[in-house]
Amino acid sequence: MTLEPVPSAAHASVLTPPVAIVPPKASLQRHLLLWVLAAQLAVWGCLVGGGYLTGMHEATELTDGHLAGTAALMVNIEHPRFLAPAQQTGRAVIPSLQKHDYQPSMSVLVWDAGGDVLARSGQAPLPAFASREGFADLTLGESATQWRSFSQWNAARTRQVMVLVKADERANLAEDLAKHVVVPSLLLMPLVTLVLSAAIRRGLRPLQALSRDVEALDVGNAGRLQARHPHREFNSVVVSINQLVGQQQDALERERQLASEIAHELRTPLASIALQAASMRREMDAELDPARVPTDPAAQQRAVTQIGADALRAGHVVSQLLSLARVSRAGLTQPKRAIDLASWLPLLVADYA
Repeated sequence: MTLEPVPSAAHASVLTPPVAIVPPKASLQRHLLLWVLAAQLAVWGCLVGGGYLTGMHEATELTDGHLAGTAALMVNIEHPRFLAPAQQTGRAVIPSLQKHDYQPSMSVLVWDAGGDVLARSGQAPLPAFASREGFADLTLGESATQWRSFSQWNAARTRQVMVLVKADERANLAEDLAKHVVVPSLLLMPLVTLVLSAAIRRGLRPLQALSRDVEALDVGNAGRLQARHPHREFNSVVVSINQLVGQQQDALERERQLASEIAHELRTPLASIALQAASMRREMDAELDPARVPTDPAAQQRAVTQIGADALRAGHVVSQLLSLARVSRAGLTQPKRAIDLASWLPLLVADYA
């Protein structure tokens, strides 16, 4: 009798397959929230860009309209006379308004048909006389300041009025209008984020309830999911899970029945083998005792034959039960299909003949 070496702990650790470490799953709620926030940022960026462009456009139209309106007003005044720069009154200071809030520092120039200056007001440097009308962008003064101007002749073309405003004041007005569009959106963004987070959390509550029910499902005790979820999208999930649980319960029941059949079918041949082995042991002990009558060799042969028959019977039962187990397992994984019993009958008769 040979003894096989027992594997050491080191060998056992080598033979034992490593346990796979399952990384933590990402939260669906966080996933949805990130996507919603990304979409919100994209929409907010579009709104900010559109608001800024709209503010620039509106400021341009507002300034140009103001220039054209002032020129139309001045061109209809008969022989306008402006005070000298030292005697002119500045703009009124309005605390509630910024300097560019619809109160630009405009300059007005009046020429006659020959290009002589009839009147002048404001801080704009004197531009060159031009007979054309309409809007123009001018660079005036030693510091090369940008100005926006509008020129208009009177009906008799004897007098031309030019109204000017600094280009940076128009840009400041555009930025101010754009800021009034962007800042409220920026301030509302955290509030919208909180509202969306609460809405997503509330909307996912039925799914979280279903997840808890699935986690608490006791498959071993034939537990089932209750159809208490109010949303129809969950009906197919609940039905599918209950079907899987039912199939698993059927498989467990078949395994229990198979184990019971194995124990029942093997009890008789194994008990017979044990009895025959005990009888042979007694007969062998009797042969070693000189005082006892020798046993009949034919009886020993019958006992050996009976042991062999019982062993074959036990092996046949085990083979049948293994075939039954394979058929039961195949029934869980393979779809049901119709078979022709007439074609299978000769094969079955040949196997068990």
